[in-house]
Amino acid sequence: MRAARTVFLKEMREMLRDRRSLLVAFIVPLLVMPVIFVIVTLTAKSRERTDREEVLPVALINTVAIPGLPEAIGQKTNLAPRSFAVREDAEEAMREQRVRAILIVPVEAAGAFAEGRSAAAELVYDGASDKSRLARDRIEDVLRQVEKAEQLRRLEARGLNRTLLEPFDLKSTNLATPRRTGGFVLGSILPYFVILWTVVGGMNAAFDLCAGEKERGTMETLLVSSASRRQIIAGKVAAVWCLSLASALFSLIGLVVSLSGTFRAIARVGGDEIEVSYGSIAAALVTVVPLGLMMSSVLLVISAIARNLKEAQTYVFPVSMAVIVAAMLSTILGQENSLALAAVPVLNTALAMKQVLAGIFNLPFLGLALATSVVYALLTLRLAVSMFERESVLFRA
Repeated sequence: MRAARTVFLKEMREMLRDRRSLLVAFIVPLLVMPVIFVIVTLTAKSRERTDREEVLPVALINTVAIPGLPEAIGQKTNLAPRSFAVREDAEEAMREQRVRAILIVPVEAAGAFAEGRSAAAELVYDGASDKSRLARDRIEDVLRQVEKAEQLRRLEARGLNRTLLEPFDLKSTNLATPRRTGGFVLGSILPYFVILWTVVGGMNAAFDLCAGEKERGTMETLLVSSASRRQIIAGKVAAVWCLSLASALFSLIGLVVSLSGTFRAIARVGGDEIEVSYGSIAAALVTVVPLGLMMSSVLLVISAIARNLKEAQTYVFPVSMAVIVAAMLSTILGQENSLALAAVPVLNTALAMKQVLAGIFNLPFLGLALATSVVYALLTLRLAVSMFERESVLFRA
């Protein structure tokens, strides 16, 4: 253990001297990612406000056939109605983006409306245009308002009560506490980024510890020392593992800080109270520990097989894609899942984090997820040791 500790301290010193490792493991997850998240959030909010306030021109054909419809559209301040007599002219205007949607009411609709029957109408839009879809949605809102008013008029004309159309007076009650609501929001974001930085944070260091030493010709110097192969690989894995967990921790801190500000902003504008449970966050971070060991071992296996740093970067691509896909799946799946998913590498850690953050402690799932993660970590560690003990792998030319 003394030799392994010596190797560990040596590798840690070298990694902390490497500006690339410090940048990827600490600076980017702690500062850059939160800044990117805030920029994306503010951009989305700005886009939403712009879309809400932008006035969109729409074409109307024979809308006077339905009483109240032209007036309702005119009252919609974010719509600019333009009358057309012929459909072809309106479609040409939409292709030229002079209008964003077309509402067509046939001539016979007036008679059907007057007789209390359903009146036909057609809404034409461009499905490949965001603005056209937005104009369609606004016209549909107006049509629903006119439809509601006409329903009430027809009921009153027949002496019927409006409650015939409203059999339910529904009231929704949210039993989730602010902390559980915050955990639900965090669970949809944090697992992806934390797992991603658990891998990325130790990647450069892992490649430098084996492939880099091969390239520099310093591997032989380390191998002729008094430390055994197993002690050397144990020290290297421990160093990469620590860096990966530190990167995961820093990414977690950065994202929680930025999200906490977002939660406070939501509360200030009259939204639901959302709180961050730091105990749940700490418990979720524990689930990453065996994943960090597994990925550190996998990265060192790749680094041992590769002849140089460039080759190691090529080999890691499919592994990175598999991790990204598994982490992305966690954003689609809910918190409650079958036990079979607890045995899927990487995905089980992401789902376990999601459950813990949401305050759902499914002990069978969490236990199986942690147990399988530990087994996978030990298996990959054993693989790393076996690779490091093989001369044909370690001294590939």
